[in-house]
Amino acid sequence: MNQETIFSKWSQLIGSAVLNFGEIELTTLKLLAHMERAGFGKSRIGEPFSARVDRIIKILDEWDLPAGESQAMKEQLLRAQKLAVYRNTIAHNPMQLDFYKNQATGDVTTEAAIRDFRNEERVIDLESLEEYVAEVSDTSSSLYMSLGKLIEALDSRPEGDAN
Repeated sequence: MNQETIFSKWSQLIGSAVLNFGEIELTTLKLLAHMERAGFGKSRIGEPFSARVDRIIKILDEWDLPAGESQAMKEQLLRAQKLAVYRNTIAHNPMQLDFYKNQATGDVTTEAAIRDFRNEERVIDLESLEEYVAEVSDTSSSLYMSLGKLIEALDSRPEGDAN
């Protein structure tokens, strides 16, 4: 692949990763808004994603719902929390080219990767970025489906019934 093709592929994948994770963020905000209307506390503007997920899970644990609906949402939220680590790496570190020279032949090859400056062991190459995008997309879709089921359960409760 030439450099223009490599850059284009990386750009598409990074854009997809960021947009899909944005959908995950939006789903958590929508869920909290519905929980608030059902009597589960107040939203906290600017709350970090991980803290928001922890708060939603705590509410779900206290909420009297059919176990399957609540559990599916919790599993997807925990999955999203793990994905957030790589989202942060992608969002805050540039894609870089590493150059390798074969000492015997003099040939030079390049390898593109995102390297986390805070954690040198966290390296995202093209293959792992493709896998990440697929997982974020799947998690986003699954969370959205769970959101619909939970909103239906919230909306079917008598007003002010927080349990």
